Amino acid sequence: MWLSYSSMAQKYGDIVHLKALTQNIIIVSSMEAASDLFDKRAKIYSDRFRSTMIMDLLDMSWSLGLLNYGEPWRKARKFFHYHYNTSTIRQYDGLQFDVVRRLLRRLRTSPERFLDHSQFTFAALILRMTYGVHIENERNEHVVEATLWLEAFNEAIQPGRFWVDIMPILKYVPTWFPGAGFKKFALKARKHMYNALDRPLDFVKANLLSGTGSPSIAATALENIDKTCDASEQENLIRNSLGAAFGAGVDTTSPTLQLFFYLMMTHPDIQKKAQNELHTVIGERRLPTLNDRPNLPYVEAIVKEVLRWQPVTPLALPHYTAAADEYRGYYIPKGSVVLGNAWYGLGMKYLSLALIFWPFCSQAYPT
Repeated sequence: MWLSYSSMAQKYGDIVHLKALTQNIIIVSSMEAASDLFDKRAKIYSDRFRSTMIMDLLDMSWSLGLLNYGEPWRKARKFFHYHYNTSTIRQYDGLQFDVVRRLLRRLRTSPERFLDHSQFTFAALILRMTYGVHIENERNEHVVEATLWLEAFNEAIQPGRFWVDIMPILKYVPTWFPGAGFKKFALKARKHMYNALDRPLDFVKANLLSGTGSPSIAATALENIDKTCDASEQENLIRNSLGAAFGAGVDTTSPTLQLFFYLMMTHPDIQKKAQNELHTVIGERRLPTLNDRPNLPYVEAIVKEVLRWQPVTPLALPHYTAAADEYRGYYIPKGSVVLGNAWYGLGMKYLSLALIFWPFCSQAYPT
């Protein structure tokens, strides 16, 4: 879709209006317009589109990324900030290093399966950090359930993918009715979602009762439940917040690593420069760690370029206008779906100027 929207932006400009029956859809395809609307007018544009498929049929109204601004959103955001802030997450640096070593061994043993290895690695990492679950292969039930759930969500989040989002009354159609395949799709996806949310947390709760298990964000959160308040409400907050973190983490980091492999294969000269920097700074007797990061500016530039060149969420999540607005003389109705096309203008065919002008940049960042 982002490619189609980008073609529209080239032809019509950075703000394009579409209409699906009665639903207004606004495509924003420039940094200036995105900043003006999403940042400077956040009170109008911070709501989320209420997808009937996702909210009602998939039962995902709990997800932080889909919540409208309000008390539930504030509680979920507070939880995320407490458990995933920069200083807290550093305690898992050693765990990340261990998982990376496992990835390298897998790549050396079966390099042809690098796509599978990258997806498994981040699933393993996030499961260990979040729930203290150790997994050894892609057939682990937690990985399988989460993968199937996320595949369904990625299909359902596409605006216009299901008619029930345009005509919500269709959600009352019986599952057996001809053309109601979307109901079967939703039932199957919900089953995978519940399994992905409940089973890892049940694993942590059982370990806490028995006094076993590894340290994890879930264990810390469960142990810190305030017994003087509603414990079930707090546990639901933990369940939903960790589920959202796991789902979002696996679904974004793995494609980024896969893109890195592609760029290194198609730009061997840049790969060689990065290799030379590693050998110069680190040597050949150990692997780099996060502590070496400040001394590896060229590798750092590659990491940032991978993130910039092909954003893994090119349209992010749909915004929804809480009130009517006017921008540059355009009238934007209340209840419009607003999509930020992050891919447009960023998905260039060449690596960024940071790498092209590396000889000059390196003088500012001596190794």
